[in-house]
Formats: sequence, C-alpha cells, structure tokens
Amino acid sequence: MIYASGLNYGQNQEEMLQMDNMGFPYACYYRTMDDRFRNIVPWHWHRSIEIDYVTEGSLLLTTSEQTLTLHKGDICFINSGVLHTLCTAPRTGTCSFYAHLFHASFLSGMHNSQIEQNYLLPILGNAAITACRFPADTRPNMAMLPLYHEIITLDEKHPFGYEFTIREALSKLWLLFFQETLPLHDRSSHKKSADNRRIKEMIQYIHDHYEDPLTLGDIAAAAGVSRQECMRCFRKYIHTSPVAYLTQHRIRIAAGMLLHTDLSIITISENCGFGSNSYFSKVFRNAMGCTPKEYRNYEKRK
Repeated sequence: MIYASGLNYGQNQEEMLQMDNMGFPYACYYRTMDDRFRNIVPWHWHRSIEIDYVTEGSLLLTTSEQTLTLHKGDICFINSGVLHTLCTAPRTGTCSFYAHLFHASFLSGMHNSQIEQNYLLPILGNAAITACRFPADTRPNMAMLPLYHEIITLDEKHPFGYEFTIREALSKLWLLFFQETLPLHDRSSHKKSADNRRIKEMIQYIHDHYEDPLTLGDIAAAAGVSRQECMRCFRKYIHTSPVAYLTQHRIRIAAGMLLHTDLSIITISENCGFGSNSYFSKVFRNAMGCTPKEYRNYEKRK
C-alpha cells in the first residue's frame, strides 16, 4: 500500500512511520509538493533507511552535512538516523516523489548475522554517508531504476508473495548502493555524531516548547551546551540560527492551525508563542507572502 505522506513525530523528533505499527518493516510513501511554505517537510529523522525517487520537478534535500538538488529521474539514499528536510527547489512549481522506507533488519535478518556485519554495518551509523544522489541516466541510476519501479508495482498490487519479492528487490538495490559507496565505508567521525545528537535534542526541545517564550539559553540548555555552541551547531548543520528555526517552526504550526481549525487568528498567534498579533502578522507575511487571513481564505478555496 502506498501512503500519502504525513508526518507524525515521536521522541527526539523521530518520525513515526506507518510500518512502525505493522509486522512488515517496509512502507512506500508518495508526496506531491508545491513551492508554498506549507509543503516543506520539516527537519526530522527516522531509524529506517530511505530511498527516494523524483517523478516530477526538482527537490532540495538538506542534511546537517550537505544540500542535494534532486531532479526528475534522480534516486537518492538517505541513511538511518540522518536528520534531514525536504522542499521544492526554487522556481520548480510542483514536485512529486516516491519514498521507500525500510528497517535494516528487513534485509539482514537476525541480529549479528553475516549479512548485517558485512553489508549493513559499514554504512549504518557511518557519519561519512548521510545521503547519496544518483542522477538520472547515469550507470548506477539505470541499474537501480528497474528495481525501484518493480517495488512500486509490487506494493501497489500486492501479488502473492509480494513481501518476499519486495525484500529481494530491496536487497539488490542495497548491494548496488553498497558498491557505489565502498570508498566511504571506513570513514566516520565521533564529533559529527555528537553534533547530530545535540541538534536532535535542541530541535526536539523547540518542537515541544514552541508555544513558550523561549530564549537562546533555553534551547542550548536542552542539549547541555553553551549558547555559543548552540549557535555553532545550528549555523553549521541546520544553516540558520536557533531563533530563526524557532520562528519558522511557529509559522509552520500556525499555517496548519489556520487550515485545519476554526480558531481565531489572535488565538493561533498566542498558541504559537508570538508575543503579539501584529508581530505574528508581520512575521507570517514575511514567510508566506500574505497575511494569516489571506492564507486561510486562499488555501480553503483550493
């Protein structure tokens, strides 16, 4: 079954996936986004491995280490535990993509198996391998694409034994990915791992307390670091300041409330941690290009 994407977060801003509540550790998601703010996929992470395929437009994938532009036909692997965000590329308009997500155990079988030791652990948790793009019409992409389409078809139609054949096709995809990343298997960084943990903790704190009058010191304390270290981590890995990220998240929550509740704009402003309704309207207009009222009316007419 291919799911329409929707984000559901658990502890430490980990995305909770449909398959987390199922006995089959694999899921396929399909998403269409436009260039409006509400369709940005916010920073998140999951234990599952993710393999994306862009079917229309261009997509920006940003991790704490890099930003990749994925064009139509591109395939991209996102490693387990990698903090990342997605949005449409500038002047793209509409962008659509599939995302296959699966637990490593789906391929490895039992814990500490030879498959896990030889083919999964060299990549999982390796800070040098966060996301890898394979452009359309390149040799690796052309080898992977038939397998990708096969998995989509199997997940749509569920023929007899589809669970086995999906696992077989994913295993072949993983081997191709493994071969392409061989030069990176021995590289890692404890410093990057520590920063990754801190960023997750601070983002989680923002998402848990965005309605409160947060300060830079509050955000830094969530990860047990100084304000300077907090600023460094956000600037280096999230490419913005902690306060700017907090404002972006508040606007994102407010946009959802405008669409999915009948709360007044003043109430939404208060619920999202803005000090005044006039400040909320100003910040919202800067981010969205329209007032909260205009956004609510326009989106509900679509």
